[in-house]
Amino acid sequence: MCRSSAFGICAGLLRAPDLGRGRLDQFGVSASSVPTRDRISATDPAHFVATMSTAKRRGRIFIDWLRNERGRTAVAPYSTRARDGAPVATPVSWKELSGLQAANGFSLGDVLDRLAAPDPWKGFERAREVVDKTMIAAVEDRD
Repeated sequence: MCRSSAFGICAGLLRAPDLGRGRLDQFGVSASSVPTRDRISATDPAHFVATMSTAKRRGRIFIDWLRNERGRTAVAPYSTRARDGAPVATPVSWKELSGLQAANGFSLGDVLDRLAAPDPWKGFERAREVVDKTMIAAVEDRD
């Protein structure tokens, strides 16, 4: 059985007018994920890695910046996966994340039960950020 260890983190981004800070278009936002990825992996290399090689990332969290490229796909919330047992891609809260053993731990039955509980993504649509040159400069390594 395939044990998925991939968790996706979503960030709400807002397309906004340039406020004199150099707003980035889709391609600039995609490119901006590289210094962000590098800063996170350099800050805590024991836990985060930016290398795609499965062997090099064992036991660490892979920062997959490639999902930000135009035309790339991602698994939609509540979609079944083409894996043994048809696990369901399920939104979780930050509090729940530390208690999960694997990313493929939710069955169809689990999800039906969860739909009766409060939505862990409630309010997500209000979390919007503008990615601009000021934000990128804050995460670039300028040593």
